[in-house]
Amino acid sequence: MPKPPRKKPTGRPRKPSGEARDSILQVRLTAAERQLLDEAARSKALDTSAWVRSEVLALARQLVGGT
Repeated sequence: MPKPPRKKPTGRPRKPSGEARDSILQVRLTAAERQLLDEAARSKALDTSAWVRSEVLALARQLVGGT
């Protein structure tokens, strides 16, 4: 009996090693702090994680003189 054809994988392809974000930073916030971050992210049409990541990384680069 012949094997059934393999199903094509669904979803996006995996990112190359080193590109995938696999480290998690947890920060405790008050409800007011979280609301402020959510509003700031919405003002830039980003989700909160993406906005916080971009802003914090930009600040860190300024502080340490990185690229």
